[in-house]
Amino acid sequence: MSDNQRVRLVLSALFMAGSAAAAALPGEGTVTGEASPAISAPPEISVRLSVSRKKTCPGIPVAATLSVRNDGGSTVLVERVDFLPSAETAYFTAVAIPAGAAVNFTATLTASAIGFFEAGAEVRCREPVTGAEAGPFRPPPVVVEVRPPGELVVSLAAVKRVSLNQQFAVTLTVTNTGGMPVEQVRFSLSSSGGIARSGPASGQRPSSLAPGEARTLRWTFSASEAGAQFLAGSVEGTTCGGISACGAGAATLESVLPARLVGAIDVSATRIVAGQWITSVFRLEDAGGAAATAVRPILLGGACTRSVRGPLPAASTDIEPGNRAMFTWTWSTTGAGTAHFSGSASCRDALSGKSVPSGMVESPRVSVLAPARLAVEALNLMPEPVVHPGDFIMVSLIIANKGGAPARVAALETALQETVPGVMVSPSKSTTKFPFVLEGGEIQTVVWNCRAGKPGVALLRISCSGTEGITGFLLKSATAISNRVAVE
Repeated sequence: MSDNQRVRLVLSALFMAGSAAAAALPGEGTVTGEASPAISAPPEISVRLSVSRKKTCPGIPVAATLSVRNDGGSTVLVERVDFLPSAETAYFTAVAIPAGAAVNFTATLTASAIGFFEAGAEVRCREPVTGAEAGPFRPPPVVVEVRPPGELVVSLAAVKRVSLNQQFAVTLTVTNTGGMPVEQVRFSLSSSGGIARSGPASGQRPSSLAPGEARTLRWTFSASEAGAQFLAGSVEGTTCGGISACGAGAATLESVLPARLVGAIDVSATRIVAGQWITSVFRLEDAGGAAATAVRPILLGGACTRSVRGPLPAASTDIEPGNRAMFTWTWSTTGAGTAHFSGSASCRDALSGKSVPSGMVESPRVSVLAPARLAVEALNLMPEPVVHPGDFIMVSLIIANKGGAPARVAALETALQETVPGVMVSPSKSTTKFPFVLEGGEIQTVVWNCRAGKPGVALLRISCSGTEGITGFLLKSATAISNRVAVE
């Protein structure tokens, strides 16, 4: 049997008992057969409890409404209404409810702890005709859940290092970690002056967040100044019918200069002899703030050179800011002339991924010289054609470097040919000191005196020897033959 049925039965029983008692009261005379007055139907009470919300937060009031309805035929008097578990409002003044009418009683219920509580009510009535009490009447309780308020946790994420003019993503994720929804959600994002937004946020801006729900917004930023940068994001809203909920997050990053390759080309020598090999070294330094990755150098040789091997190392490499890398080529020379090398390099900025070329770099010019070649020329004996025994004979000659490389002339090699047995020619000191150096195309005159010996005819065979100034190779000229001198 339901509570309402019990209420109706109790009131009905009270009403009928009251009517019988009134009929049995002593009166004047005897009871006649006259018709009795009309008797109204007894009152029937139904109660129903409702609450403004079935989920709330600690300290947030819940409005409870108790509806008391009289479905009977006579007025009922409500003498006391109590709300449970501990209402802030109770009614102790009698309220009459006519037949067919209803009266609402309201109260405020407030919970102080997380969990559940049952909102209930108790009604005590009195039948005004008989004065009999009825009740208490209790509606079915309403379970109210007490949850933590909505709480916003904000996470702001961005890369740690970026290059200037690089576009990068900034994401803001907000999560409601509380137990109640957060309404009227508002976002804000600020940054330092060295970075700026490149456009609006992508992603749906929610107006509310349910418990456990997370949303992410994404912005695109670009860096315009080098240095330390910061980002600050916040999300605000209301929860539990008016409590402020807010969360904030921050991120820091560094904006740096892009990778920048600075190169220089060194050569193993600035003067070489045709046929020699030469080594060129391409030095590359990352003068930027971001690492240079996949560095690939290119070096071109000039005239009279041919690549033998290179670059070494052959694979691309990475260069950290402020560091250097060296790439080596070996070249052979194919003839005399002037050689030079020009090169460039390419890489990728490790932060932005953009391709970064270097400028063109030139090496020092290399003189490729023809090999040195010694020659003895203009070998003369004077005076001629006749000298006397004991006279001086002056010997003069020219030593020439017919090549392009310098030559170090070390000595003369002389041979006296006697056409008549017994003829002697005694040499004296030369006017030129040995050794000496002849650059390509230069000549040197050498003179010394000899004393004539016995009568006869004599001549000289002379050659010179030395080394090449660059390679150190041995040099020797052809033998020159002088004119004939007669000694009489």
